[in-house]
Amino acid sequence: MRFDFMNRVPQQFVLNLLGGERYRSGDMYILPIVFGLLLVATPSAGQQIIFHIATFPDATKVRLSVTQYQADSEGDFDFEAAIRLVETDAHGAVLYEDTGEHPVRVKCGEPAYVDTGLKRYMINTVTPSGDWQHDLWDMFCTTAMS
Repeated sequence: MRFDFMNRVPQQFVLNLLGGERYRSGDMYILPIVFGLLLVATPSAGQQIIFHIATFPDATKVRLSVTQYQADSEGDFDFEAAIRLVETDAHGAVLYEDTGEHPVRVKCGEPAYVDTGLKRYMINTVTPSGDWQHDLWDMFCTTAMS
C-alpha cells in the first residue's frame, strides 16, 4: 500500500517545516536533511515532548515533538534537538508517523533563531507567532530544560 503523505497534509506546511524542497524518489517523497547531530538527552520511550499541534479543516492534526535534545553552550546555538511528526485523523487514529528524526538547532538570545540546516528561521522573542518555530524556541528558551 502506497502512502502519499505529501498529498494528505497541505504541502506548504510540510515543506516549510524544515525549509526543504520536495524531491521525488520512486513513490516516496523525502525532505532533505543536510546536517547530522549527536544527541544525548532522550525522553523516555513514548514520552516525546510535544511542542506544536497544527489542526486542519478536516480535523486532521499534525503533532510535532522533540525526541532528543542536548544543551550546547559552545556553538552559535543553545540547543540541538531532533524533531518528529505524527499525523492523526479526527478520531485520534494515527494516519502517518514519521520515523525519521529531523535535526534542528535553537538559539535563545538575540538574534534568536531555529535552524534546520536548510533554513534559519528568525524568532520574534516578544510576539508569539503561533508557528512551529516559535513554539519550539519557546519550549527551550522560556521553559527550564534539564
